[in-house]
Amino acid sequence: MDSNKYISSGYDDFRMLITKNCYYVDKTKIIEELIESRDAATLITRPRRFGKSLTMSLLQNFFSIDYENLDQPTKKAQNLFKDTYISSKKELCSEHMGQYPVIFISFSGVEGENFSQAKKRLFNVLGNLAVDYKNIIKTLRNYFNSLEDHSTNTRFTPEQIDILSNFSIDDLEFLLGFSNSKYNSLIDENFLNRLINIFYTFFNKEIILIIDEYDVPLNKALIKGYYEEMLNFMKPIIGVIKNNKKIYKSIITGCLRIANESFFTDTNNFRHYDIESNTYSRYIGFTEDEIKDLLKYFHLEQHYDAIIEWYDGYVFGKTRMVCPWDVLAYCRDLENDPTLQPQTYWINTSSNALLPIVMQNLDPSVVNDLQKLMDHQSIMVKTNNHLTLNKLVNSEGQGDVMVIDGKIEYSSEAFWTILYHSGYLTLDQNFNNHLNNKECDMPIVNDYQSNSVKNSTSSTKYLKIPNAEIFEIFKDQILSRFSRFNQYYRNETQEVFKLLIAKPSSENSIIFSDYLSMLLNQFISIRDGSDRTYKSNPEWYYHAFLNGYISAYSALNKIKLASFNSNKELGNGYADLAFITKDHPKVGVIIEIKVTQDFQQLENKANEAIAQIKDKKYITGFLSE
Repeated sequence: MDSNKYISSGYDDFRMLITKNCYYVDKTKIIEELIESRDAATLITRPRRFGKSLTMSLLQNFFSIDYENLDQPTKKAQNLFKDTYISSKKELCSEHMGQYPVIFISFSGVEGENFSQAKKRLFNVLGNLAVDYKNIIKTLRNYFNSLEDHSTNTRFTPEQIDILSNFSIDDLEFLLGFSNSKYNSLIDENFLNRLINIFYTFFNKEIILIIDEYDVPLNKALIKGYYEEMLNFMKPIIGVIKNNKKIYKSIITGCLRIANESFFTDTNNFRHYDIESNTYSRYIGFTEDEIKDLLKYFHLEQHYDAIIEWYDGYVFGKTRMVCPWDVLAYCRDLENDPTLQPQTYWINTSSNALLPIVMQNLDPSVVNDLQKLMDHQSIMVKTNNHLTLNKLVNSEGQGDVMVIDGKIEYSSEAFWTILYHSGYLTLDQNFNNHLNNKECDMPIVNDYQSNSVKNSTSSTKYLKIPNAEIFEIFKDQILSRFSRFNQYYRNETQEVFKLLIAKPSSENSIIFSDYLSMLLNQFISIRDGSDRTYKSNPEWYYHAFLNGYISAYSALNKIKLASFNSNKELGNGYADLAFITKDHPKVGVIIEIKVTQDFQQLENKANEAIAQIKDKKYITGFLSE
């Protein structure tokens, strides 16, 4: 390619992106909007891999004093932003660019099999906060040395002495501990507040606090079973934003808004901007116009339709958005292979770790809606933008997400909320029309909700799978759920199969019916064909289910099948399913499927099936084998 810039999907550091001459979609207008807002604390929630970390790095590099060059604290920022939108706002840049002490914390990698492991990672993250502050340490050390040799007045100006006299030797030791990686004994519930006080005093300016992926440690802890320990440790850390007059602005990102955890309680001017908010809707992710500009720059315009089909479809506020991680990864691969078809890049990221967990337990109502999604339909469900995570040891109590006997269980609202805010589902484009037609009576949430709002935050909305990539991810997860490698499904399938070939009896029939109903209530078919076709042939759903689980059971080699056929020609017709077991007991089975919406007609339908098997002489054809 003859372009000057490079494609990279690997950097979430704004400075690296610019200095490495990578293509950057200018999102710097978010700086202007954040400054003009009256929000002291801002929470922005978006799905993973949409660029939250890069956006927070953008803010850090714009606002932050250059700690390594205190004589020219704005020079680095001026170089980084010289060709961006924000550089045209001269007055704003003069007042805010490179003017603040910035404390940036990213919790994205804080996880572990237990609290001890996670705490070590958390300590590493927090300990690295002071790495770039060596000049502050140097200044404090020189100040205290000057006190000993009585050279303070010759080495520092009166203004500097006024500031430095507020520090104690303990403050210096505190910073030295971080710089020497001896921070284990220094990190407690007050350490971040102390760090803020040091920088506020040293620079005589308010702090900007940036916390990226704040919810990751809690989500990981919930999954691994140490949620309460992690919650109690993190509460005072994030709680420093409450009414802290030494902080100019706190900007926080995450995937989900976790309510009732006291992080943001009683915080003045706290605002939450989620995927339904119009504010900041264009700044995290790519718009379709930005995709067109990118493809034009790299002469890849012919791939626009494929990119939209595979990676578009998200709606943030009123803006259609495309996943930047996927687009950049695909464009990068196209440089090496111009004929490459779109790939599922998201499936190999941490974003995809959530779906298998929330699918551990599925009640029938959820399964029915998942089936509609897999049939490319929209579903009308309730979500709750203020999710609660309550760790319980039994089924007593209430919560959106509970741990019952060591297993995570989700309310239906929590299930759809997690999938919606994590990017697996998005708003249907026509949902407003449906709601305006009063097909449901729940309101859409406001542009933002203050933490002080105590009324119900549930809302009903129409959701769908956003694009081809996410459809493939759903399909892979659903297939793996019903594969022979899934222990639960395998065990239940074995029981059904044993009963299927057992000697007929009233007792076996009842047990067989119970097992089969339980499995069917958790089954989702990956259908080939339109939903209209399936409505006209409803038995295909059950055909797919039986075909899949018999095939899976056969693969276990518990009872080998000498023959297994779907829609096999037998006698004068075609049997839905037919198989012969190879080993003892040697049994032949013919299955004819009938469907009715009327429970009272089931026996008549069963008699129809038996009559069909006899009339079409399936048994004669079967026995010839």
